[in-house]
Amino acid sequence: MTNANNRTEWTKDKGDIGDEICPYDVAIYVIPGVKVGQTIDFKTRMKAQKFESDRRQIYMIVPASMASHNDIWEWENRLAYRLELPGEHEGQRKAMLRSRFGNFGGAREYNVKNTITDANIAVSDAVAFERNYGLNQGALSACANPKHAQKHIKINGVKHTVSYADNKKGCEWINGNTP
Repeated sequence: MTNANNRTEWTKDKGDIGDEICPYDVAIYVIPGVKVGQTIDFKTRMKAQKFESDRRQIYMIVPASMASHNDIWEWENRLAYRLELPGEHEGQRKAMLRSRFGNFGGAREYNVKNTITDANIAVSDAVAFERNYGLNQGALSACANPKHAQKHIKINGVKHTVSYADNKKGCEWINGNTP
């Protein structure tokens, strides 16, 4: 069965943002005897979960623009069921969508300052900024936190400092602009 976009319908639409086609590759992974999960950054996710490298396996890569976020979530749960591992509930699906679409605790704004030119950029969408410049997820937050050891981020080979924005200063970052 296909819909108007000529995409195979694997799951029913849920009527939320998760019905949108996923614009990037997603890895569905297995940690045998523990869990099944999905991520857009396998290396960072495994580092955060602290599992040994011999225990984690990528089950499949869903290519960009091939399925909706909800389809991928359903496939992850079906694999978990097949492997007799716990699946995720609806609340976890919604948390996944919030993290993917950048509004998972994402009301915070940052000032990114070039250490050479002192140019300052106000960043209101940290997730998109980090993805656009190849930074690890949470890099802006970690660098802005005075209790964290990370004090700089590198963008295009140039060190930048990050601080929490009390009010917007400098130019507003728009997707595609280079700091």
